[in-house]
Amino acid sequence: MVNFIFDIDGTLIDTFDVYVPALKQVLQGHGYSPSDSELASGFGISGDDALKNLGIRDIRVRQTIFNEWAQASVQRIEHATLYPGIEATLRQLKLNQQVKLVIATSKTKQDYENGFQDRYAIGRLFDAYVTVDDTTEHKPNPAPIVAGLDKVNAQLNNSIYIGDTVHDLQAAHAAGIKFAAALWGAMQPEQLVLADYHLNEPADLLKLV
Repeated sequence: MVNFIFDIDGTLIDTFDVYVPALKQVLQGHGYSPSDSELASGFGISGDDALKNLGIRDIRVRQTIFNEWAQASVQRIEHATLYPGIEATLRQLKLNQQVKLVIATSKTKQDYENGFQDRYAIGRLFDAYVTVDDTTEHKPNPAPIVAGLDKVNAQLNNSIYIGDTVHDLQAAHAAGIKFAAALWGAMQPEQLVLADYHLNEPADLLKLV
C-alpha cells in the first residue's frame, strides 16, 4: 500500500495567475504595495497566514482583504490550468488498488469544492481530502497531513506528501513521512533540496509505487 497525499496549488493545478494578481490588486486598493517576491512567498500557505506574513496584523483588516481576495480570484479562475501529465498520472495510480490518493490543501472547503473538485475531472479520483477549514493548525504545521493520513488509516512508513513549497516539505517531515518535490510547479526549487524525492514530471510518481 502506498498513500500519496497531494497539495493542490502549484502541484496539481497552476493557479499562480489566479491568486497572486488578484491579491496584488486587492492589496493595492488598501494601500499596500508588496513586491512580487513577497506575494509569491505566500503561495502554498493559508490565506490568513499569507496576509500576516505581509505585515497585516489587524484581524478585521485581514478578513476584509481575504474576502475581497476570494472574490477577485473567482473572477480569474479561467487562468487556472492542470499541469501537463497530471490527469494521466493520477488515473494510472487510481487503477492500482494498493494506492490511496488524498488531498491536504490550504484552500478553504468552498474553494476546494467549487474551484477544484467540481471543476476538474481529477477531483473525483481522491479517496479523502483535508482543507484549511478542517484543522486549527496549518502548513508548515503537520496537522493537515496527519488529518489526511487518518482519513484513510494510513501508515507513516508508506505515505508520501507531494508539494511544491518549503512549507509542504516542512509539514511532511514534521508529520513523519517522506516528501516528494513537484518541481514542475516549484517557484523556489532551491528550497526543496531536502526532499526525499525530486519529481521532474508527474509521471515520475509512478516510480514510487
